[in-house]
Amino acid sequence: MKSHHKHDPNMKTPSILRAFALFILGALVGFVLNLLQMGYKTNFSTRSLVYFLHNSWWTLPLCGLAAIYIGFSYSFFDHKFNHISSETDSMLIIKCFALFIGINQLCAKIQFSSPVHFIVILAGTCLVFWYWFDHTKVGFIFNSFNALFVVVFVNILRYVGFFNQSQIQFDYLQTCLSCLIFSGGVTFGNIVRLLNFTSYDLRPNVTSERNLHLD
Repeated sequence: MKSHHKHDPNMKTPSILRAFALFILGALVGFVLNLLQMGYKTNFSTRSLVYFLHNSWWTLPLCGLAAIYIGFSYSFFDHKFNHISSETDSMLIIKCFALFIGINQLCAKIQFSSPVHFIVILAGTCLVFWYWFDHTKVGFIFNSFNALFVVVFVNILRYVGFFNQSQIQFDYLQTCLSCLIFSGGVTFGNIVRLLNFTSYDLRPNVTSERNLHLD
């Protein structure tokens, strides 16, 4: 008894659509975060928006590519480890995204008494965030790896002279980036699970099983 499953060339289309949707969503989230950062640092105006689009436009496609990377990685890990989330709903995503914006505000606006206090508060916030909205070992390891990679990358950029900041400002920058990368990964992981953005469709397996029974 052999099962016959023909490769459908249209199977690639959903993946392309998922990548496009994730790219747009990631770019929009990056744009919103940058707008909030501008509002925290200066009085928001058309001039500041034009300045951002002229000098920092590259952050938007970068956020879009990061969303694609996170989305398809979560889909891969969920499929490989048979993770099925039955608690993900739209209200959970809204709460997750709202707290993610709150973490961005925490990084940008709230002043702390010492750098150590700042790091401890952000690390604890990320752990609670992961526990509430992900609670998977794979998600924790994956997002921790991404945050560590970003820290190493910005240190390399500083070494080659891309950043001209004091040590205190640079420590603040890499702490905020690692926190936002970690919590952003959890946020997009939940969005992907809600939308069922899986790169590995299980329907061919179901079809094969039905063919086996028919044979």
